[in-house]
Amino acid sequence: MSKIVYIIRHAKSRHAFPGESDFSRPLNETGLQQVEKMAARLSEIKDRIDMIFCSSALRTKQTAIGLATAWGLDPNKIQFVDELYHASEETITQFISSINNSCNTAIIVAHNPGVTDFVNELSTEFKIDDVPTCGAIGIETIGDNWIDFSDASKRVIFWGYPNQNK
Repeated sequence: MSKIVYIIRHAKSRHAFPGESDFSRPLNETGLQQVEKMAARLSEIKDRIDMIFCSSALRTKQTAIGLATAWGLDPNKIQFVDELYHASEETITQFISSINNSCNTAIIVAHNPGVTDFVNELSTEFKIDDVPTCGAIGIETIGDNWIDFSDASKRVIFWGYPNQNK
């Protein structure tokens, strides 16, 4: 058996206005289009998704909700997680290790630099300078338990971003 996690950087957000909280920045028009494109690119996995875990920031919520809506997923499959807001690679890995084993395929929507750092720790064969907005990386790990994620052997099964040539 295997466990699969897709980590997605939130889509493009607008810049903060003076005095506005980073936490409450929404997606801009480009970001909304990016969500549509990635929903289409990842549409083949929609029936396998058990849960979407998402930072509780507005732009990550809009990304996760946009994907779920495009796929027709039950909104109860989205869980907003405060600890994923600007989470480090270590925090993302710890979070994955805590996922309930009844979940076989999960999506995590989070922020850079944590997303890029996380991806670059997966293997020596996959390195990237910067995961672009709404970029997604699918990782498969062999095993039945998420708690073993950090030590399990992993392979990248998907890599894509909205404006990438297929």
